[in-house]
Amino acid sequence: MRFSLVLLDPPYQQGLLIAALQDLIKADILETGALIVCERALEEEWEVPAGYTLLKDKTCGLVAFSVLQKEEQQ
Repeated sequence: MRFSLVLLDPPYQQGLLIAALQDLIKADILETGALIVCERALEEEWEVPAGYTLLKDKTCGLVAFSVLQKEEQQ
């Protein structure tokens, strides 16, 4: 089974967003073009994983929302 949409809203400031993204990539369960919507604390450090494109990055108060898309594999 492969997924086309994943919503991530881990507890803030515990490094769990990065861990969740790494686990998703390692599990290889996302379709090409799949979207990942991430919610995190505005000041939380993270980076867009290789093989993914940042489509949108918005803030609302102290919270940030990012939408990533899985790129086509080369």
